[in-house]
Amino acid sequence: AALLLALALFAALYGHCPRVQPSELCSRSVPGAAPSQPSQQEEPPPTSQPGPARKPTVASTPHNWRPPGPWDQLRLPSWFVPLHYELELWPRLRPDELSSPSLRFTGRVNITVRCVVSTKRLLLHSLFLDCERAEVRGPLSLSTGYATVGRVHVDEVWFALDTQYMVLELGEALQPGSRYELQLSFSGPAYQDTREGLFLNVYTDQGERRLIITLWSSTFARKVFSCFDELALKAFNITIIHHPSYALSNMPRLRQSEEEDVNGSKWTVTTFYTTPPMPTYLVAFVICDYDYVNRTERGKEIRIWARKDAIANGNADFALNITGLIFSFMEDLFNISYPLPKTDIVALPIFDNRAMENWGLLMFDESLLLLHPNDQLTEKKAVISYIVSHEIGHQWFGNLVTMNWWNNIWLNEGFASYFEFGVINYFNPKLPKNEVFFSNILHGILREDHALVSRAVSMKVENFTETSEINELFDLFTYNKGASMARMLSSFLNENLFIGALKSYLETFSYSNAEQDDLWRHFQMERLKIRHFLPTS
Repeated sequence: AALLLALALFAALYGHCPRVQPSELCSRSVPGAAPSQPSQQEEPPPTSQPGPARKPTVASTPHNWRPPGPWDQLRLPSWFVPLHYELELWPRLRPDELSSPSLRFTGRVNITVRCVVSTKRLLLHSLFLDCERAEVRGPLSLSTGYATVGRVHVDEVWFALDTQYMVLELGEALQPGSRYELQLSFSGPAYQDTREGLFLNVYTDQGERRLIITLWSSTFARKVFSCFDELALKAFNITIIHHPSYALSNMPRLRQSEEEDVNGSKWTVTTFYTTPPMPTYLVAFVICDYDYVNRTERGKEIRIWARKDAIANGNADFALNITGLIFSFMEDLFNISYPLPKTDIVALPIFDNRAMENWGLLMFDESLLLLHPNDQLTEKKAVISYIVSHEIGHQWFGNLVTMNWWNNIWLNEGFASYFEFGVINYFNPKLPKNEVFFSNILHGILREDHALVSRAVSMKVENFTETSEINELFDLFTYNKGASMARMLSSFLNENLFIGALKSYLETFSYSNAEQDDLWRHFQMERLKIRHFLPTS
């Protein structure tokens, strides 16, 4: 009875996981490319050192002052394929400093792209960023290892504010089939009251402290650096300049050094290994003065980070003990290993999203992750177990395989929601699993999904006209209806065929994008093994 009460509480709590001088440091250069993970993606060329260039003309253009063009559309034009990002960010805050209303970060990014269509314009996403420098180098020469062989003059930079684009007007057309490198320097605001983009948490731990966090899901990467902020996959080299405290990102640290700025202040420069191909919304970093507990599961380190007093009191131990078991369950279920070399999980004092599945750097509101060792409340343990299971499920559904666009977000959230119950049922076989699923998932969506208020789990891309509509997809229909569809398919096919189809789907689309029809084809292929066809609609 206590556990059923816990599940009811879980149902109530459950939510979705989901600018600058190029260098003020002495003797700084753009970090070189770190070794990348093997993938089917095109190999990025090495990143070159930005050189001096005059600052382009920058303007903001309201909708009624500009001619119609691709900047009026929600989706980026398919003129370029982004291949690689070399990103450096400098959040200018120390953990014990008082926050300032005008606190800003600075950064620079080099983006390697392949040109698909001849064009004299470049469109990227950018929101509330100030552009300090914009250059286009190239075309890059294959015979010299993609070294830069020229420069394309940038005549003007302007912003389409309502559609969140930065437009580069070029002096000459870029050549289809050639590669170019965009070199941008920028600055932007860090937030405290708005927890998206790059923002602060204020908390008490041996005095008042601050930590710096990023949340880029679903479309907030553009608030931190100019980018192609859609779901096409690319690799990232990330360098963070920070106070000498811990800096965490998706990948392990490659190297670290100490530098002085022009005022003589010392800063730590941390560069991380190259990520596997991943979308912008999963890239993340945290700068914190935290402690951690850790363990190794199948040769890979898992660390839970939290306030020092919480770690000292053992509040992260329960989450640490279940995390490795859940990872192993998912690996064994699909026979697909978790591909990153480590997992960091960070307990945030305040996190509106409750949890976020950033690849290799998961984030949770601490109220949904930490548990005092003497606290035997079954409902609190149930809530932590379900939410940790959900976010770990995303490491396969969403991270390893990413939907082609946000209209198919149910491929992430529906299956992560379904498998969180599968994980808990596996470790608690005496649970009445049907009743648990009905009370937490199915009952709620049946109550809401009727003729007056209804929505399909997948919608047509052309139905979207504004960025804000993407965030509205993170609702009961995506999570509960998506999980209910997954359960229905499992019951219809039987569990072995269901898991076999998902395994084939995950293997086929690893490090790439998929659509709903791709998943359906793999279910059909699995069903053909027993000469039974699925309905075509």
